[in-house]
Amino acid sequence: MYRFLIILSLHIICTYATQAQQQPVGILQQSVQNIKSHRSIVFNVLRVDKNLFSNDTAVTQSQETILQNTAGQITAQNQLSLTEKGKPYYREIFTGGKTYGLDLKDSVYNVETQPKTIANSLTNYINQVTAVINNKQRKLTRLKDTLVAGNPCYGFFVSAYDTVENNQHNYTYRYFYLSKKTLLPVYTKEVAAATATKGGYEIGRINVFTERRFANYILNQAVKPSTFAFNLTGLDPETKVMLPEGTVAPAIAVRHLNGSGLPAGQFANKIVLLQFGSVTCTANALANPLMNRLASKYANSNAAIACIYSEETPAQAQKYIQANNIRFPVYLGSSRLKHKYQTTGTPNFYLINQQGIIVKSINGYTDHLEQELNAAIDGLLATSTK
Repeated sequence: MYRFLIILSLHIICTYATQAQQQPVGILQQSVQNIKSHRSIVFNVLRVDKNLFSNDTAVTQSQETILQNTAGQITAQNQLSLTEKGKPYYREIFTGGKTYGLDLKDSVYNVETQPKTIANSLTNYINQVTAVINNKQRKLTRLKDTLVAGNPCYGFFVSAYDTVENNQHNYTYRYFYLSKKTLLPVYTKEVAAATATKGGYEIGRINVFTERRFANYILNQAVKPSTFAFNLTGLDPETKVMLPEGTVAPAIAVRHLNGSGLPAGQFANKIVLLQFGSVTCTANALANPLMNRLASKYANSNAAIACIYSEETPAQAQKYIQANNIRFPVYLGSSRLKHKYQTTGTPNFYLINQQGIIVKSINGYTDHLEQELNAAIDGLLATSTK
């Protein structure tokens, strides 16, 4: 009789423990602990990101290798980012306490000693899941178990933020699908809508869509040291400072969106305002109206207003132009041109006088930028007519 009661008691305890583990928070906690328990993790990720400021969608890939110690801390990692067609364009290596970023498209590199964070696709997942576990106010719902890429998966929905302000629905929703066998993420998605701001300036409504598909996990197998080896030959240190005022401006070698070149001397003997821009940068969205106004004001003068995109395809640039009502001239430039002008980010502005000398080097958007550029261009025009 006593033996029966003991067995029944153990059965109840084990059943309760199993049920507790099946609770949403318990499964997510196990997932995080499981990731940190592996000494090595190799995997691939397919990434889909919708541009915040146009209808364009970017599809990229990454091949990632992570080494961890017994405490779950990353000791080395290698991330290779590739285009949708499989062409490598960026590589990040963490080894020896330093992070090396190799921009393979622009042929530049940067080094960060003792980085505060070591990021990869799995740490991004861990951060999002940990925020859910630690914040009881976030709505966490377990979805129906399903198959994802042939993997039986647990499914979860997280309402990280959901409110109505000024008759606008602002929200952030996340979806996690974990392999029931390994508790590793197989698919994640984030959708959000909000009014975006930058530096206190309102940009407008944006919609976020990102998804990650994880595949080809290899766990706890020996990783060759060559995985973290790299060669900086042919790469230049990343630019930290723009070209100073008084420098002779490099030749402006750009092309139209249709691929055709510009006539020889297009910018010769003109006052030129160059903006090096990006279709994904929030600060560029602030600068677009300013550039429209400048282009309109100086349309019939000897001042040329132009924006150069160096990393975008013609289709990406065109979608951005249409979505943001851009009316100033936009050209495509090479990574080499961007490197020659020592751009440090976007937007970067260069004002060049008629003699081809840089008279203004401006990094970023400020509330007095339009006034500063208007005054400088007006001054150059006034001088040139004397």
